[in-house]
Amino acid sequence: MYKYDVINSVKYYKEAIAKSLFMAHGYTGQASVNDLSDLRFFYSTCLASIVSLTEYLGDVSHPYSLEFKAAIDNGFVFEGAPDGGQNYNYLRGIRNMVVHRGYDLSAKGHVVGGRLWFVLPDQASSISGKTFYTSYERHLPLLISKTLIKLDIIIQNHVDNYLSQLNDRTEEEVEAEIRLSLANDNFLVPPEIKVMMLEYMDTHGVPSIPPGNQ
Repeated sequence: MYKYDVINSVKYYKEAIAKSLFMAHGYTGQASVNDLSDLRFFYSTCLASIVSLTEYLGDVSHPYSLEFKAAIDNGFVFEGAPDGGQNYNYLRGIRNMVVHRGYDLSAKGHVVGGRLWFVLPDQASSISGKTFYTSYERHLPLLISKTLIKLDIIIQNHVDNYLSQLNDRTEEEVEAEIRLSLANDNFLVPPEIKVMMLEYMDTHGVPSIPPGNQ
């Protein structure tokens, strides 16, 4: 696994979170049935992206996954909710309810200051349904806000302390991957374009990536 790939994936998840949250914040308390359906979608997408990002960094196949999980256990804590692992499992439990059980995040709530505040259940279960985790915040907008504040710190520290140590691909490895991709592609890239790309690499090598895009 290479540094550029991991950082790029983290960036993708963060953009998905930001875009879905931006769309959700565009609605007021005067919401129609269609508005509620949209809000359910945007908040569900946001929540799923948050948990997917943490699962990506915590996957056993991922470099430094144990360090990331330890950071969650130690750092994902809040006033009145000092158990990071328990809090994270509640977050995952809510995501699982939304993704796997069709839970409607917009089903219950009230209006505060002209905005909709959806209320979450006080407990969420594990996938097996045998273990239950207590909420560290019942209001969905506040839960997302608190979660992102904590996770931004945890993830940035993880990037700085661990992911920055990963190697990047060499130019030869990038070129080999491109050539293999072109050889295996039968539909997306027209044959004449393949020839042009291969001829360019034979002469010039792989175009470099500007530093700001790495």
